[in-house]
Amino acid sequence: MKKVVVGFSVLGFGMLFGCGQKQKEEVKTPEVIEQKKASESTEAPQVKEFVEGALYYKLAIADKEVNDFMQYAVEDPVQLTDLLEKYQKKTSPQTVTYLQEFFKNNPRFWVEYGQFPFIRNQVFVAGYEAVYKGEGLTYTYENKWNDLLNQGYAYLHGTVGMSSEVNLIFDKPYVGMEQMQVKIDTLNYNKTLTGKVKDIVGYQAQEVVYELKKEKRTAEFTRPERVVAYVSPSFNGAINKVLPFFVDEKNGVLALEIQVEKESNIKLTFEADAIVMRKLTEEETTILSTKAFFKTTDEQGVQAMRMRIAKIVATPRM
Repeated sequence: MKKVVVGFSVLGFGMLFGCGQKQKEEVKTPEVIEQKKASESTEAPQVKEFVEGALYYKLAIADKEVNDFMQYAVEDPVQLTDLLEKYQKKTSPQTVTYLQEFFKNNPRFWVEYGQFPFIRNQVFVAGYEAVYKGEGLTYTYENKWNDLLNQGYAYLHGTVGMSSEVNLIFDKPYVGMEQMQVKIDTLNYNKTLTGKVKDIVGYQAQEVVYELKKEKRTAEFTRPERVVAYVSPSFNGAINKVLPFFVDEKNGVLALEIQVEKESNIKLTFEADAIVMRKLTEEETTILSTKAFFKTTDEQGVQAMRMRIAKIVATPRM
């Protein structure tokens, strides 16, 4: 796949074997949701361990008008100009005019942001194992990772054009490869523990700020300039290895505030808005399987995987 400017070549993240039969997944609405208004303090967090259950994340653009259209764009992500005209029936001429001006001023918006999973982000956790099920405008994907076995397994399905799918398998050295996720670590970022604590749906999370090192700003590969992560000691770090934004922390990440470009006002938020502790179903702990398997064992395999992904996932365009 063609590299996305922010370092998100969209897919594949650490997962494990244990694949299920292919079937259409319905988005589940949690029966019980712990919902509390986020608050900040400098008090030490009280830890309550999350053993098994589901986390429902939401990825959004801070600009509401743009974010709302992003959700609508899934209807036809490769004919966005025509879709924007139809969108006027669902909104107002003023909103469409605003969006037209926004996209005119940000001509690379769909290249830089269009492949993020804005449609669905679910994580199912059981001990040291995590399963991620997500959806972008032009693809769906699933990941499974086990921290004890240090193995990952993924399923990728392109939903635009000639539908294609593949399973990806890889070991620990290939988790968080930047063509697979946006990776946030101390190799590329300066890390600061602020001491602040935020309540996220009933769980205390510590604020950690990552700022991109100057020497890591390159034309070839642009990483997010600043990331504020909220890390909770209640969750195992296995969930980080399957999220689209892989923050290299020991404990689980519940929320992120992302400034992709230094000179841009476009900001992203990625936050769990529902967390449910419960017994998981078999469907939630397995991922889909196809006859097409692709295993990465070396750097040459990484390059081959990029090309394979590029043939499956389309970039939204206007």
